[in-house]
Amino acid sequence: MSPTTATGTAKPAPLTITVALMNTTGQALRGVELSAQREAPISQQSQLDQLMAHPTAGDPNGVQPMHAVDLGNLAAHASARVIYRATTSTVVAAGDICLCLTGIYPIDFSVTATGTDGVSTQVGFGQTYLPYFQTQPEPVRISWVWPLIDRPHRLDDDFVFTDNALPATVATGGRLDRMLRVAEQVAPNVRLSLVVDADLLDELAVMASGKYDVLVGGKRVAGTDGRVAQAWLARLRALLPRVDLHITPPSDPDVQAIVRQRLPWTATLSDGASTRVAAALGVPSLAPFGDVYWAAGGTSTPQALSSIIDHGASALILDDTTFASDVSVYPRPDGVATLTASGVSSPVRVAVTDSAVQKWAGAVLGRGGLGTAALPQLVSDLAVRAADQPHQSHYIVITPDRHLDPSVSLVTRANLEAASTSWSEALPVRTALRSVPPTDRGALGAADPNREISAAVVGQAVAATNFADSFRSALSQADAVKLLGGIPSAVQRTVSSAWRDRRAQGVQTGSALTSIVAGLQDGVQIAQPAVGTYTLASNSAPLFVTVVNSLAVPVTVQVSIQTVNNIVGFSAQTLQHETIPARQQVSLRMAVKVQRAGRFQVDATLATPDGAPLGQPVRLQVRSTALGGIGVTITLVATGILVVALVVRFVRRFRHRRRPPPTDSSAPPAQPMAVSS
Repeated sequence: MSPTTATGTAKPAPLTITVALMNTTGQALRGVELSAQREAPISQQSQLDQLMAHPTAGDPNGVQPMHAVDLGNLAAHASARVIYRATTSTVVAAGDICLCLTGIYPIDFSVTATGTDGVSTQVGFGQTYLPYFQTQPEPVRISWVWPLIDRPHRLDDDFVFTDNALPATVATGGRLDRMLRVAEQVAPNVRLSLVVDADLLDELAVMASGKYDVLVGGKRVAGTDGRVAQAWLARLRALLPRVDLHITPPSDPDVQAIVRQRLPWTATLSDGASTRVAAALGVPSLAPFGDVYWAAGGTSTPQALSSIIDHGASALILDDTTFASDVSVYPRPDGVATLTASGVSSPVRVAVTDSAVQKWAGAVLGRGGLGTAALPQLVSDLAVRAADQPHQSHYIVITPDRHLDPSVSLVTRANLEAASTSWSEALPVRTALRSVPPTDRGALGAADPNREISAAVVGQAVAATNFADSFRSALSQADAVKLLGGIPSAVQRTVSSAWRDRRAQGVQTGSALTSIVAGLQDGVQIAQPAVGTYTLASNSAPLFVTVVNSLAVPVTVQVSIQTVNNIVGFSAQTLQHETIPARQQVSLRMAVKVQRAGRFQVDATLATPDGAPLGQPVRLQVRSTALGGIGVTITLVATGILVVALVVRFVRRFRHRRRPPPTDSSAPPAQPMAVSS
């Protein structure tokens, strides 16, 4: 319908309505006629919402018939498009539609067909809506939030793009080209609240420099699309004086999801990226995050709210459905409320959408929606607030899909016809949050975690962050920056809210981050021994372990050895701080104590000084020929017994040798001898 708001003049003013018809039956319709009528105006929002939800012809009283159009026959499954031309006037009978009172005028269209019996039967019905105001009301103030946001195209290296999709997105005809074109065409009449991803700006700034690579088949290829990025950024620079700019945290992270798993996040770009973006936008420096934050999905939790405020946001944009209060109350409250965040002394201001308006805005703006057919509903649902309470100003904030793929002409028209009329005016979100009195919306309701990015992907980001924090203890400060400097950005890109609607790509990004971490973990490892079994000939013989560092920086590690299944009788010294030079291998001597003999297995493991595992444990076969404690005891006891036995035997022999010979008691006594002289 054009125009979507009627102008009150005595002279008949043209009104054009395009009506699309489709014969959904399997037989031809004969004598098809399109008739129309104007119903009595509606000035209450509850009544209009009910009628829009269930379009029906109203009370015959106050109905003004309009001229009919004869369409002839309509073949089975055929379509037809009718340009219905009418007029409006403030004088009764001067036009097809008399604009007699302020309100929203329903216009009914009926399609009839003649049956074989000659009887005309209604076979179709449709309804549209036309606002009119006899006197100018207090304006409905409208904020259009306009996102220039895209998914991440990099991971851990700011100068390496994981794909080459971004140039086509910003080139002529691309999605971000069309989004920017809408803003350019609307800006002279409607001051948009432009929401731009900080990381997207840095991607384009890097592209514009011409010093970047693109991964193609796993290989780095020099990028060649710098001029496309330069042109897009130049247009954005020219637009900035006519819009309110809001910068999202880098990669537009899903704060609600990551706070659930206590993952740290950042609200600002790195120093280098901030410098690049400031230069690209033609400003001395990039303002720090500390303004309005548009929550992903329009929802938040108390924990996410506190985290957002802690990171510097002063206000939020949320959907009305995220509050626990009833969204169907009338009159509809204005779109500013307050929330209390834990640890924050003063209430936080929130710009709040309206479900009914969002429904029709989505139908108009979204690909595959009703398009211009839903524009009268959107305009009327906004205008009825002024008709209901003409002496009171109202405020509405409208947010499209974060990754909207727009039709330029349609969206431009929707922006202008909603926020630049006799009964409406544009009001940027930043201004509204300062000037519109807040209403009480109650507390936040329960948020649905199924709408967030994958919890498993967030878990991979948490694991990467924990590893990087621990691995820093194995590196010098300079080497940590060199080797781990890209991990925080990779983590934030992994938890981008863009993966809410691109879950498969989110999983791929999480897997790529895990691979990066695995490459660092496996960059230092224990080498498999050339000899399969170590032989320990004594209870203090050493073990030698070879550590290989394939990374480009020295790494300090701790090395430990434990028996498999905690077998007793073996212990090894843990080497706490052993530095392995870059791209070298070192053989380390480990003191052990063995209190057992025989064969057994041990696992040699590497870790950072903070205890994060490195590489894979290496299992070693050990054969000990040393006597254990029990064996030593038995040997000593046996030796003692042997010594005692030898001593006893020696003493007996010695005593036997010193004893006199025994006398024979059975021999006759000796006779005296005779002596002669």
